[in-house]
Amino acid sequence: MLFLLFHIHPAANQGPMIDSPDDPSEQADFAAKERAEHAARVKAASDALGAALKEYAQALREQGWFLGWDKGFTDGWEAASKHFTTAAEASRKSRIPPAPPPQAGVLPLASVGQDAATATEKVYAFIEGNPGLRGVEIAERFAPVMLERTVRTALHRLRDKKIKNVGGRWYTIAAAPGQAVP
Repeated sequence: MLFLLFHIHPAANQGPMIDSPDDPSEQADFAAKERAEHAARVKAASDALGAALKEYAQALREQGWFLGWDKGFTDGWEAASKHFTTAAEASRKSRIPPAPPPQAGVLPLASVGQDAATATEKVYAFIEGNPGLRGVEIAERFAPVMLERTVRTALHRLRDKKIKNVGGRWYTIAAAPGQAVP
């Protein structure tokens, strides 16, 4: 409620009210005198602030704080950047466990983009030797070596080019049911 009084009533921020004279000519002089006094106080405060800032700047220059500030800023920025990079790397290393050593005879499951052609060839060779299996069964056979999504990608890439899906089962085009063997 007090907040509203200060913002609604303009006299609330002026402090004690000063009675102005009753004569209209004296009221005009009184208002002009008040404005002049207020302007003088504002100018004095502004001049004092300007003088204080000049004095502060001069003191800083005399102490040499402005000499070479750009080099000091650059050095500080590089030091801070190096510190945060080192801290981020240490934090990353502490969150990610080290990779286990590779086991003999087991291929890594996640080989991003490296073995795509080989995976397609392996899936085709498997379908050639084991026609009539469903996609899930093919993926299960490759489970220890290859991810299911990799097997499904290989099936998709081979579809209608080298293999055919008949009734949900995969065959090579030559061995698909209903196909004439050349």
